[in-house]
Amino acid sequence: MRTLIAISNSKPGAIDKCAMLVAYLQAQGVQTETVNVDRLVWDDPITYETVPECVENDEVDLVITLGGDGTILRTARILTGKDVPILGINLGNLGFLANDVNDNLIELTSMALAGELVEERRTNLQCDIICENETDWVAEGTQKTRPSFFALNEVAITRGGSGIMLDMMLDISGAAVGRFKGDGMIIATATGSTAYSLAAGGPIVAPSFRGLIVQPLASHTISARTILTNENDIVQLKLVLDKNNQVKRIPAVYVDGMEAGLDGEITTVYVRRGKVPTTLLYKEANTTIRKATATFFRGL
Repeated sequence: MRTLIAISNSKPGAIDKCAMLVAYLQAQGVQTETVNVDRLVWDDPITYETVPECVENDEVDLVITLGGDGTILRTARILTGKDVPILGINLGNLGFLANDVNDNLIELTSMALAGELVEERRTNLQCDIICENETDWVAEGTQKTRPSFFALNEVAITRGGSGIMLDMMLDISGAAVGRFKGDGMIIATATGSTAYSLAAGGPIVAPSFRGLIVQPLASHTISARTILTNENDIVQLKLVLDKNNQVKRIPAVYVDGMEAGLDGEITTVYVRRGKVPTTLLYKEANTTIRKATATFFRGL
């Protein structure tokens, strides 16, 4: 068995806990490699130069993260398309995605090695972006011109630094939903329902939900509402063109909080469910709902 430890060195106690974990795993005969996720914050989310060799070669059986939710998001990205479970250890503040272990790190790791933890297979997102003067390879089913973007929480299409509201047409699996003018749109997973989508007025959704959450951002209409899609739906956002066939307002696209680095101006964004879900390990079931209840409804 081979384990990858993804550590955020910026978290207090992370280095000491990593050393303890490495010593334990080696004593159990488990091959171990470590990677500092702080260097995985690349400017272009489709650049994978920092992916550990054991991941590229499909030689890792378990990933343990030491940090917070951001550590898990970055780690999940390097595991795109890999069916490898992630055991998240919370060293941050809120830690919706990670386990709160206190002094039980070795016990939890032992349970993970023995296959005794609860597996939650979380839906993630595949995002394809079409830029100006490009063939729409998604609609036409032709060869891609760039890799897809990955997100575990959400894809956010926003007005960026221009400060001017966006003008977009929303389609879901070919069915026209409507025209939205506003700050943008969030397409989130159930995992991301307690993140940016929640801040924009979206619902808290159980982690087992496999569809997408479509959440308008400050839309200039009282008819804008959250939409929950089927698991196989494809969400399309198309920027409205002016009389010269040019995009009227240029958006920015963020995947799990990182801006998508693109050379051209965006015209269309497609978001769908990823092919391989992200597996998170927990000591108990319904961890996310319990944390959401304690965090957002503790005053009731």
